[in-house]
Amino acid sequence: MKPQITLYSRYFGSFGTIPGIAGTAWLPNSEATFSDWYSGTDDASLTTANGNVTAWNSSSSSTNVLATATGTPTHSNTLDCVDFGAAARSLADTSVGNGALTNGACCFVCVADVSKTISSFIFNQDIAGANPGMALWYDFATNAFRVYCNSATSGGNISKSATAYTAGTKFLMTVISNGVTGLSYSWFGTLTSGGVATPFTSTRLMLGRSLAGLNKVYDLMSFSTNSTTVYQKAEGFLAWKHGLTLASGHPFEFAAP
Repeated sequence: MKPQITLYSRYFGSFGTIPGIAGTAWLPNSEATFSDWYSGTDDASLTTANGNVTAWNSSSSSTNVLATATGTPTHSNTLDCVDFGAAARSLADTSVGNGALTNGACCFVCVADVSKTISSFIFNQDIAGANPGMALWYDFATNAFRVYCNSATSGGNISKSATAYTAGTKFLMTVISNGVTGLSYSWFGTLTSGGVATPFTSTRLMLGRSLAGLNKVYDLMSFSTNSTTVYQKAEGFLAWKHGLTLASGHPFEFAAP
């Protein structure tokens, strides 16, 4: 059995036990390029009313707050996640520009699950109702996870088949842009490249988007860098937190960062 300890951060106090991490562990806000972290285990960051999530604070800044944009996502204390359910439900940053990573190199590291019964957005960098900047969604029509940057149809996208993915189970996926032309993703630590990171101007971060979908978000981190070192630390941290297995050869396959 993996040992457990409770970690503490100056941003949000105790946020839960992290399997397998002993001693002083890496935290995402220790990185100079850290942007946001929305954690389902951090109850203090969530504002709820009768179980419905009305606001989700980032641990990086009290001004970066995701508030109800559409419908009523719920928080599960048992699963430690925000559940976007079967209806059109979303949370979006309350201030334009806050939490938005625009054009430059960036990466998003998330732990989520999807039902595979309907198309579902996990997150996107919203562009005032147009195609999202950086986005990750499950496409029911092709049974694939799709990553794209600014355009879903003009070459700025890359897909990960979901055939082998078991619906309703946690997945660890990182979306990476070099800010110029390169777009890639990491699935449990295995890197795939091939998309085009079309330049974009984002206004805010949104989870769920205004689209019906069955999915849950457990953790989402973002950094203003495409540094392999940074996102692999985040992958290692989240894999050990959620008891997920990283790809063979990953630097944190056998030990947390």
